[in-house]
Amino acid sequence: MWGPGSKRREILPRMFHALRNASVPYSIDDDNNGELVFEHCSKYDLDYAEFNWTEAYLYEESEEPKERDCDDGWIYDRSQYPRTIISDFNLVCNSEKAADIAQSIFFAGVLAGSFIFGSVSDIVGRYYTYYTAVVLLAVFPLINAFAPSFWLYVLFRFFIAAANMGTFLIAFVIGTELVGPSKRVTANCMIQCTFAVGYMLLAVVAYFVRDWRILQLTIVAPTFLFIFTIPFVTESPRWLISKRRFSDAAKIITKAAKFNKKEDRLPPNFIQEIQKSEELEHDSALKTATFIDLFRTPNLRISTLNCMYNWFINSLVYYGLSLSTSDLGSNIYIAFFISGAVEIPAYIVGIPMMESRLGRRYSTSICEILGGVACLLTIFLPPGGWKTMIAMIGKFGISASFSLIYIYSAEVIPTPLRSVGVGMCSTAARVGGILAPLILLLDDVWEPLPLLIFGFSAVIGGILVLYLPRLEERCYQRR
Repeated sequence: MWGPGSKRREILPRMFHALRNASVPYSIDDDNNGELVFEHCSKYDLDYAEFNWTEAYLYEESEEPKERDCDDGWIYDRSQYPRTIISDFNLVCNSEKAADIAQSIFFAGVLAGSFIFGSVSDIVGRYYTYYTAVVLLAVFPLINAFAPSFWLYVLFRFFIAAANMGTFLIAFVIGTELVGPSKRVTANCMIQCTFAVGYMLLAVVAYFVRDWRILQLTIVAPTFLFIFTIPFVTESPRWLISKRRFSDAAKIITKAAKFNKKEDRLPPNFIQEIQKSEELEHDSALKTATFIDLFRTPNLRISTLNCMYNWFINSLVYYGLSLSTSDLGSNIYIAFFISGAVEIPAYIVGIPMMESRLGRRYSTSICEILGGVACLLTIFLPPGGWKTMIAMIGKFGISASFSLIYIYSAEVIPTPLRSVGVGMCSTAARVGGILAPLILLLDDVWEPLPLLIFGFSAVIGGILVLYLPRLEERCYQRR
């Protein structure tokens, strides 16, 4: 049929290329020696059943055939990742960007969680709200590991994000309310460091567990260990006092004093003194502050908008850099691990910087500008080690400034408006988290565009920080 062997060896490759050329649309890459670049999501609209493939290498069309979407499914390379959400839910071609949209929905869940659990904890208390969030954080990921469709997966991810934010937020509040003002910066740093440790551990676990459903079950398993923390977690004495439950607060304070062997530091009538001061505060706070009060005077209005912008930008750049780790051109697991590891020194360095002569303002500004400049520099570097290193310097800077702007904003906003002010700033940060995955989609328009947006926004934010009120003199006077 094929004739001599030499003729067969000549015709077969030509038939293969003819079959591909006749079925898959392609373009010519003039920048790469005229190499043919074939489409991944479309094919020619031809009746291949009647096509004469034995003479395909002689086939020439007088006009370009019409194209249509591929309808024969995809074959995935499972050598590195046995199962991903991409392969399970076919997030390719027209659905390719769905994963990034799902990430934005996740951050919308974070926003919802901060609102819901923050409000509930002020009403029913930190303790019960915390363990409610913990239970939800165990249940929803467990269900999500068996999600049969992409949009159910996204829905459960929304609730996971809300529960995750609730757990972190209330744990942070309990941790900071159980320590004195002089230790809050250190407590904030330690809590942020444990977040970074979890970040690093996720990279290690994901390296060994490549199936996303099994990975989901693996990382949710430690959540059930929270049951062993029940005897050690107490209600916040500050919340109990704010609710005028003085006897309950006294029990917790006395127990803490015994544990720390500081019983002699407690005055005999300490609870009566607390009650008197609380009544004075209650009388002076009959008018509840609202977010409108943050914009009543020009100076306060400018400071509030400045703080909100900086929270927004820090969140935007932080999550933008975190989510683009796979684009650095190095091993994704190593890059992800390093991305978490650089946060620990960033949080630790922030403490002496704030307490030094640099103070709050210059420390925050320097770190934020460092993060922005590093983003801009990565645009000019090819994928590989140098690009990863500069990107991690950017992650270091933005992680440090994110931690510092939190403390600085709480000091800039007046005490009567502090809760509502920090809440507004936190909302701005959540919006930044929602927009970060969407901005990463702009690389289809122009590849460097997301990094340009992140970089210039952070530099502008670092400059604007310098226009916030200077608090250093007040800090040194307190010492």
